[in-house]
Amino acid sequence: LSTVNVKKGQLLKQGDILQIGDIKIDVLWPSLTESDLYNIYYEPGKTAELINLSSLVFKMTYKDFSILFTGDLYKKRKKKLVKKYGDLLKSTILKAPHHGDPYTSNSRKFLLTVNPELTIAQTPADFLFFTKARFVTLNKHLIKVEKPGFIKIETTGFDYSVSEYIEE
Repeated sequence: LSTVNVKKGQLLKQGDILQIGDIKIDVLWPSLTESDLYNIYYEPGKTAELINLSSLVFKMTYKDFSILFTGDLYKKRKKKLVKKYGDLLKSTILKAPHHGDPYTSNSRKFLLTVNPELTIAQTPADFLFFTKARFVTLNKHLIKVEKPGFIKIETTGFDYSVSEYIEE
């Protein structure tokens, strides 16, 4: 992995490491070239699945605290991440892949590998029952965001607090 200085418009790719003070960001996916991404996003006829498979995946670490961001990545790509990174995926918080969808993204093996204390899912109401069931069976705490708003996470690097702000 290599440390990079990010410039406006720069393509981040697997293996890049960003250092911002004491915060480290490991870019885990995509391993695509700029040309590959251009073809995925700008050539006609590309499917949502192909676009989602190129989602940026990164782990942000500050002291003992970490968050894994997974975009809309599907299960088949996450299997490759689990195989490649294993324990490096373990994180304090997981931003649930693909809105917490239990069918396309949140496989049991992936969730057990990441082993988050807390998962945050921006989950449409129709996914809610199945998403919650998946996390409850794994004894994982889940924050569901069904309405527009944001989640604020504050950390000392050891403990953390979470606040949810919903737009009315």
